[in-house]
Amino acid sequence: ISLSKLKSDVKGHLMQRIIDRSYREGKGQFFTPAQVVDVIVKMINPQKVQRGCDPACGTGGFMFAALENMAKNDNIVEQIKNVDFFDISKSVVKIISMRLMVEFALDSPNIKIQDSISADIPAIYDFVLTNPPFGSQGRITDKTILGKYTLGHNENGITLSSQVPDILFIEKVLSILKDGGKGAIILPDGNFENPSSKYIRNHLIQNSKIDAIISLPDGTFIPYGTGVKSSILFFKFINAGDITNIPKVTMNDN
Repeated sequence: ISLSKLKSDVKGHLMQRIIDRSYREGKGQFFTPAQVVDVIVKMINPQKVQRGCDPACGTGGFMFAALENMAKNDNIVEQIKNVDFFDISKSVVKIISMRLMVEFALDSPNIKIQDSISADIPAIYDFVLTNPPFGSQGRITDKTILGKYTLGHNENGITLSSQVPDILFIEKVLSILKDGGKGAIILPDGNFENPSSKYIRNHLIQNSKIDAIISLPDGTFIPYGTGVKSSILFFKFINAGDITNIPKVTMNDN
């Protein structure tokens, strides 16, 4: 079998099957099926002149697929400098580095081991694609970190005692996009439906243009570690401070 001749999504699928769940470090991580990655990348349609990242990259499926879209018929290696891989797991980052070395002969890719929620990441990206960790297993309790986020506070401006990572990743993605940059993030349906999550929806409406919300089928992620019903949110970051005619919209509980 020639691994170099396999498509990128096939190699990613093999990695997801081989990697033991212990690599997820108990922080709510789970991997993304290749079909979902393909839909997201086709809708965002990254171009070779653009720069992108995944702040919770896992096995790197989004950025590898984005690279293929950016390269088209050109040399994919020439585009690698335009994408950044970030993940909290040292083990997973090692595996991505190995894949980049084996597949593209790169010994110094743009990959970094970091907790993207607490890290400072500049707003330099034309697109950000991510499937962040979900739920209470990876709750953020550090008040210093929570204090940096609007979504780390309640409606009265008081810092919360804890917050789930997927909610903070919404704000993180918005904060690292250029004005007009495109984001795609997979989120639990509760963020779109629960009355208690209204503040999340208000934050999105006031800081972005929502392009689409695509509901994923039940069981999409069961083979990859979770049964949580999820949807894909597509949006553009809008710097409201530079635009004077954006109406302020408040979403009701429905």
